[in-house]
Amino acid sequence: MSEKFWSEHPDWREKTALLQDAQLDWRKLMNLAHPETSAAVAEGMQSLLDRFDWDGVNLAELYFESLEGAENPARFTPMNGDVRSEFRRSAGFDPIELFDEASPHFRLKDAAGLKEFLDFRASRAQKQQEEWIAQVEQVRRAKPSLDLVLTHVDDRFDDSMRDKIGADAARVLPLLDRHDFTFLIEDPANIWNLGPQRYPQIAERYKPLTGRQNKLAIDINVVERYQDVYPVKRQTGTELFELVHAAAMSFPRVALYFENSIAAADLPLLAASGAAVERVETSGDKLIVTARAPTGIRWTGPALVDGKLWPLANNDTIWLPAGSHSIQPAPGSPPLRLLDFNGELISASSASDFISFGYRSAARALAILDKLPQRMEIDGEERPLELQGNVLALPRGQHIVTLW
Repeated sequence: MSEKFWSEHPDWREKTALLQDAQLDWRKLMNLAHPETSAAVAEGMQSLLDRFDWDGVNLAELYFESLEGAENPARFTPMNGDVRSEFRRSAGFDPIELFDEASPHFRLKDAAGLKEFLDFRASRAQKQQEEWIAQVEQVRRAKPSLDLVLTHVDDRFDDSMRDKIGADAARVLPLLDRHDFTFLIEDPANIWNLGPQRYPQIAERYKPLTGRQNKLAIDINVVERYQDVYPVKRQTGTELFELVHAAAMSFPRVALYFENSIAAADLPLLAASGAAVERVETSGDKLIVTARAPTGIRWTGPALVDGKLWPLANNDTIWLPAGSHSIQPAPGSPPLRLLDFNGELISASSASDFISFGYRSAARALAILDKLPQRMEIDGEERPLELQGNVLALPRGQHIVTLW
């Protein structure tokens, strides 16, 4: 929803509790509860997703202003006519009265009325999120490998977020039972000054809310922090590596939000800091590794993993599934090598003329091979090779791939 969209549709603009257009900071908010607005945005989203070969969609922060809650009427939304009418039908009064000192429903006089609207507002946010997840799922019918992420600010560590902006994870997480997406927990700005141990604490608070822990993720915003933090304002060096490591040990997926804000010296070490390795030891010519997530281990030359010739390796790294595995030198090389892979590796094996591997991925998976295969089967069915150079594109989901 661009500057042009805002200018062309003044009647579709969101309103604050002062009944002013919701032009807040750099954002110009539109009323997605209005059917024509919603239809126009859906059409624009469909056009954008059709125009490029996207990997996925991130529906981010589909709730309301403001971070000061009802205490700041100049930023409090939604107060558009559609939402007010919907609430009036159920509650019997116009929510704008919560901000009118002369009204018996003024928020400082009518605590129950304010709570009723805040509950309604959180429910409206959840409904809005499900509506837009459904819109993306419509696009997925034509583009089945699109990843889908819903970014949602944490309201468990800071439980004031629900009343401030309508964010209620407990309402939203049941959607994981009906829709295929990743719930990306946004680390709220007011706790960016805290240390990396906040991530296991956040993870613990989400365990009772959903059985689909594999669909949870956490984000790290690498930015200048507004708090007094030492020794640097922006996360870098050991602090950044500890944040990434603690997050990776607590969640199956970690997102880094940044725009040219990660120091060049930090970039080469981020992958190692994100490895969820619990144990590494040697026994004779074997290296024994235990990790809670797939990981890469420094290794040179062909290898046996758990006694089997291993096809997932490049010249200096072996890629392993989660769990405990032993690595030792191998007398020969597999017929093909998978040099790099962006999916979650589950298993792998090789024979004299083929390799096979199992994976799961929320988006299409990309495999870089040392040479071009001649044939491919996915889940036992012959499939055409989708190659760009030596990069093989594979479908999202959980699959077993065999290459000759």
